[in-house]
Amino acid sequence: MKKSDSIEYNVGTHYLSALINADLSGLADEEGTALEEFADQVRHDAPVGFEFGHFSPPDEYTDDFKMCEVCGLMAQTVPVTAIYWAK
Repeated sequence: MKKSDSIEYNVGTHYLSALINADLSGLADEEGTALEEFADQVRHDAPVGFEFGHFSPPDEYTDDFKMCEVCGLMAQTVPVTAIYWAK
């Protein structure tokens, strides 16, 4: 059995500090709410037999203009990996 699994999400660059460092200071209230809802969905997306562990940003990346999976709007995004651990 695998000890971990992962799912990649496209996240707006302005959410990175909040996701990785739990620093919500740069977000408006509605952005913080959207991020909380996204985090709840990520926990719900856990593969069977796994639970959410943490977010991992890529070591190297280039910004990409895509749909942000936090707010649902087109934005400069980066791939962020949700790491899930076996229960």
